[in-house]
Amino acid sequence: MLKKDDNQTAIPDLSKGFVYNEPKPEGNTKLRLILIAVIGVLFLLVLLRLGQSSLRTNLQATGSINGYAVNEIGMPIRVEVMVYGTDILVMSDEIGYFEIDGVPVGERSVIVAFGYIASEVIVEVAANDETSVGHVTVPVSLHEELMNY
Repeated sequence: MLKKDDNQTAIPDLSKGFVYNEPKPEGNTKLRLILIAVIGVLFLLVLLRLGQSSLRTNLQATGSINGYAVNEIGMPIRVEVMVYGTDILVMSDEIGYFEIDGVPVGERSVIVAFGYIASEVIVEVAANDETSVGHVTVPVSLHEELMNY
């Protein structure tokens, strides 16, 4: 309640103490709380799902593959080596040696390519183990009969 003094200025009546009237919430408060809880649970489920997929990726077991690439007469050659179904690609060194780390476990197709000509080797990759393919022969030129086909 306001009192007016001689100058007609409204001064609050504080004789009863300060009283704060909290505004009444508009709408259904219970419905809002349920909606906030549902959104929170959905958010947590999305975070949990993202965490599981990255954890699964980090925990996936891998192994390694190594070997030598040679031509038809057994001479070492530089080649590209890839693991089919992955984005893994390496080059062999001058003596034809290659080593591929981080290969997912299981049966894998290893493609050893010299230009457009390639050889395929199927290997079984074990977790935390090194698999050797030995010497992989890759023809460096197409045979005459294939050229005339």
